[in-house]
Amino acid sequence: MITIKFSHRYTKMPEYLSGTFLRDVEVTNLEDCEEEFLKKDTEIVGGGHYPLPKKGKYMILWLETGAGIRSIGWQTIRRWTPKKEEYYRSHVGELVNIEVIE
Repeated sequence: MITIKFSHRYTKMPEYLSGTFLRDVEVTNLEDCEEEFLKKDTEIVGGGHYPLPKKGKYMILWLETGAGIRSIGWQTIRRWTPKKEEYYRSHVGELVNIEVIE
């Protein structure tokens, strides 16, 4: 099982993080993302936002926590490199560990 680390607890995150699966990997350019999407994605619990550059190639890791009717879909944005993309794509469909390091 891979671990996806976060430097803060974000408002986008479900309350409980166990039972989280990596559902998909999407490569995008930050400048093509909606400003509101980026704002909500980087909003830190307790205030503030994680700083992202204005542009650049990134990945959106689509996650799902829970099962069935109680499942919650959410995402995280990660810097793109060919190696990182290959790594995350090799784990799509798998259960992942979410670790918040504050």
